[in-house]
Amino acid sequence: MQIQTLTFTDGTTIEYKLSYKKIRNINLRIGIDGIINVSAPKGVPLTRIEKFLSEKQAFIFRAKSRAEKMKREERTYEVLPDKKVIYDKFFAILSENFPMFADYKIPFPSLKVRKMNSRWGSCNVVKKIVTLNSRLYLKEDYLIKYVVLHELSHLVYADHSKNFYAVLKSVMPDYKQAEKLLNK
Repeated sequence: MQIQTLTFTDGTTIEYKLSYKKIRNINLRIGIDGIINVSAPKGVPLTRIEKFLSEKQAFIFRAKSRAEKMKREERTYEVLPDKKVIYDKFFAILSENFPMFADYKIPFPSLKVRKMNSRWGSCNVVKKIVTLNSRLYLKEDYLIKYVVLHELSHLVYADHSKNFYAVLKSVMPDYKQAEKLLNK
């Protein structure tokens, strides 16, 4: 691997790592750290690589700018405990609140926990499975309870009809407040 420097016609300069490999095309990769890596087929002259990079100049500077911005921004990461710890907490909340549905004669559902990108929970009415988003663990118990009650209500009414919301309101009269807090 060689460190190369290239000055573009506008006077801007980049430094990149060049490696020759058994490949067919010149490849350009810019890491999240802003480091430019170029792979080229063995035997390709440096002038051809520099021409390629000149054609990609706008892309290179956009990507480097993004990388710099990401470095400056403070990032926060959600640290979750072991999946069993999350499951046990969710199962306890599910078990504690299931008796509220005794009048509806629904079977006790299976519980699954997984990372979900666009929802807090889901309910498979046919298979009687409640799935909860593992990130819900980071929320207050009150909000976890809301999601559990919402999903259990789907075992009574599968849709979001007036009847569904009547069931949800009967087990959690302030569900609208919980819904607002959860979606903040």
